[in-house]
Amino acid sequence: MLTKSEINTLETIMNKMEAAEFNIVADIFNDARRLAEFKKANTFKRGQKVKWSGKRGNMSGVISKVNRKSIIVLVDGKDNWKVSPSLLQAA
Repeated sequence: MLTKSEINTLETIMNKMEAAEFNIVADIFNDARRLAEFKKANTFKRGQKVKWSGKRGNMSGVISKVNRKSIIVLVDGKDNWKVSPSLLQAA
């Protein structure tokens, strides 16, 4: 987690950036986010009970498949939901 000082430093740097540099930073950001999602997805296993909060409120189910970018969760033994690993917690 970043400190307040580090966030202030990022803000200062971003205020100096030009359009082309924003694209470079966006690529770095997207790569870091994808890596974090991949690491999070690898913490879950098929058959594991999980929970998350979504558009329909609090949900829970059992993992039926772990993909690179998403996890398929079986809810109520009948509905498959594609959920981002960042939203899931072990139940």
